[in-house]
Amino acid sequence: MTFQPNQPRKYLSVRDKHRVVVLDYDEIVWLEADGNYTHIHAKSHRYIVKNSLSGMLRRLDDRFVQTHRAYAVNINSVKEINTVEIKLGDSLIPISDTYRLSFINRLTLFPAIDQLVNQ
Repeated sequence: MTFQPNQPRKYLSVRDKHRVVVLDYDEIVWLEADGNYTHIHAKSHRYIVKNSLSGMLRRLDDRFVQTHRAYAVNINSVKEINTVEIKLGDSLIPISDTYRLSFINRLTLFPAIDQLVNQ
């Protein structure tokens, strides 16, 4: 299933200390693996969840793409791409050789990002 902009909003619930926070998928910018934990970098806050990066990606939809063993990005948050990294606001996320081709192939499913790649 490919993410379509007109689909209903999707949410992810995560534990944050002693509470549960509901995050709109659009608020999630990128994910970073840290052993059995994943750092969720949202627009306004960072959350640490006890789940692997691959486990988190199974819970999310196609707008989230792995770019490196330790990183995945929300395609809608991509501002700039070059051959080795992705710019997401002030953050630079690496693209490894292993994930580069599948990442580029996924980008072509998103017209706005496809224009960035083909400029």
